[in-house]
Amino acid sequence: MTINEFKDLMHEEVGNRLGEEYIFRASDVTKNNGIVHTGISFAKKGANVCPTVYLESFYEEMRKGKRIECIADELADIFRADTPSFEPDPNDFDDYSKIKDRIYCKVVNYSMNSEIIKDCPCVKVLDLCVLFYVLVEYSKDGSGSILIKNELFDMWKVSKSELYDTALKNTERMFEVRLFNINEVLMELLSERYVPGSAIYESAMEDLKASSQAPMYVLTNRDRFYGATGILYTQKLSEFAKEMDTDLYIIPCSIHELILVPAYDEADPSYLIDMVREVNATEVRPSEVLSDNIYIFKRQDKCVSGIYSA
Repeated sequence: MTINEFKDLMHEEVGNRLGEEYIFRASDVTKNNGIVHTGISFAKKGANVCPTVYLESFYEEMRKGKRIECIADELADIFRADTPSFEPDPNDFDDYSKIKDRIYCKVVNYSMNSEIIKDCPCVKVLDLCVLFYVLVEYSKDGSGSILIKNELFDMWKVSKSELYDTALKNTERMFEVRLFNINEVLMELLSERYVPGSAIYESAMEDLKASSQAPMYVLTNRDRFYGATGILYTQKLSEFAKEMDTDLYIIPCSIHELILVPAYDEADPSYLIDMVREVNATEVRPSEVLSDNIYIFKRQDKCVSGIYSA
């Protein structure tokens, strides 16, 4: 069974479970970096918001032997529970003053998203791009948003700089920039994977301490979701560079997080470039790659002032 056949089957099976109260639409959606995802959009009749559930992970479960009936039951439960907390009036989108407090931004790769950018207001930053969204749903289970297209932006009659400033303030308020020592993150992952105090946990902790060389820090947001927006917050970078008493190399780990490396003499940018490219090629999902380049924050200029590439 192909994924498109699976999509059609789920459309039918889930529709039978939920009945005529819901409207369903099977759809392919182009996401970040041009990656196409297969999904089902759904909504209760009369609703203004139509969330989409992507089917790739469910398809893989089916291929591993999970019964179709169980997958359809699980999807039906998701649809019943996934009611947006914010139900916008379509007319509100015409009025910038009514929607502006829900506008936020994401940072993505510019060239990898050239098709999306054609239809959207955007701000180019180095080889990256800032795109703008309206937050529709936010909960512990995830978020839903609507990409702002040119048609809507032109209707608002606001400048791109005003849109950018509004989104930047809202993004910090909604998601909060966070900075961690990378060892804190690795320790947290070890605690999730192994029982603290166990022999394997203690052994992994010892290996972690022994492998610590150049200090590295993770810049992301509270939810570690599209946290690469941290590259836009020059005040945060400036404060950290001052604390470290040096410039900062910025490694685009993914669209979700950046790694900051104090630019001491022993920090080799060519090694960092090789590292990010190898990780992008082998470890990062294609839809989550941010860039194969690295950047530097110059504390004297207080800006991200260069791209290092081979």
